[in-house]
Amino acid sequence: MAPSNNNTVRLFSDKYPVHGFLNRIIDIVHPSINTDFYKRNILPDNSINIVFPYAGEQTYPNTDNYFSTIRICGQLTQKKEYHTSISTRAIIVKLQPWAAGFFFKEPLHELINANIPLSAIFPESKVKSLEDELKNTNDLLNVILKFLQAHLIEKSIDKGIFHSLQLIERNNGEIRVDKLARSVYQSKRNFERKFRATMGLTPKQFIQNSRFQYALRMLKMGLPLLDVTYRSGYYDQSHFGADFKRITGLTPEQYECSNLSHFYY
Repeated sequence: MAPSNNNTVRLFSDKYPVHGFLNRIIDIVHPSINTDFYKRNILPDNSINIVFPYAGEQTYPNTDNYFSTIRICGQLTQKKEYHTSISTRAIIVKLQPWAAGFFFKEPLHELINANIPLSAIFPESKVKSLEDELKNTNDLLNVILKFLQAHLIEKSIDKGIFHSLQLIERNNGEIRVDKLARSVYQSKRNFERKFRATMGLTPKQFIQNSRFQYALRMLKMGLPLLDVTYRSGYYDQSHFGADFKRITGLTPEQYECSNLSHFYY
């Protein structure tokens, strides 16, 4: 086991069972995909997702916006449209924003806005074996969890970075990068370097996504647009509307009346 020190957080070890750790770092999502052709606009988000198709006709090409094999969908800083194969059924594993480094050795910033096959990261033979197993089992979750468990990388996370995520969440994205760095007793430059290495995103990108997602949650709750504007940190509705349209291609009013949603909802 790699040594830890007072500046890092050890998140799993002999004292903490791996299954318990997996429960802390992933969410399992079962999207309902029942149409012959399915597409969804996915909005900016800080998490990396792994899509595990297990049924359906694999007829669409394996290109940047299709889910025809097991794929890694990187953190998004812009709207992206995805398609599935005909009648595809899939399980999506959403990684906590700080957890991707426990599975991927590659620089995480290379996954931003990317949609790549899992075989680009893991050996193709293992991925093919996993795909075959998913098509021939009734215990999908156990197969997926065993695969993830087998590829866990033991590591530590800087305590300052971990604390900064709590501050961003507590402030709903309304916090400056320089204030974050001071709060965790690091220089801005050192903080930005460590944050990007852990998350893939820069602190500014992460904060912008957090702020945007907070506004989305309020819109979905049906809060008045004026309330959403001010609670999201905007001084007036026109600036909020302009930013929202730049990200989504829709005004907030149009979004409320559309089926454009976050990846899983």
